[in-house]
Amino acid sequence: TSNDLQMSYAAAGALAIVYIQFLYYQTTTHSHLFTGRKYDTMPQMSLAMALMLLSVVSLVIMIHSELLVRNVEPMVHSAGFSERFVGAIILPVVGNAAEFFVAILAAMRNRLPLAIGVAFASCTQIAVFVV
Repeated sequence: TSNDLQMSYAAAGALAIVYIQFLYYQTTTHSHLFTGRKYDTMPQMSLAMALMLLSVVSLVIMIHSELLVRNVEPMVHSAGFSERFVGAIILPVVGNAAEFFVAILAAMRNRLPLAIGVAFASCTQIAVFVV
């Protein structure tokens, strides 16, 4: 109904505003809380290598995304899930699996501010895009 749609837009707008405020907090007003350890040497990668790696990874992600989208409908019918459940729960969780993995690795390396920041940003993105 139109009332549900208006409520969804309002919730998405509110979550987007909170997310922007968190980014401002994390990068401007309290950036000192989110800085990690300083390293003596930083890994170096040439611009050409970085662009090539970005292109290859983007291509692989594009192929996997296409395969995922192509197989969603048969999976919905065979598993008995509703399309809403798959679209609102399963796909966002699968889509942010890499961010969850980064948050877990950061926590294991005792970089809790990074882990909390990644987890918070990931959950907020899921909430904004699902609503």
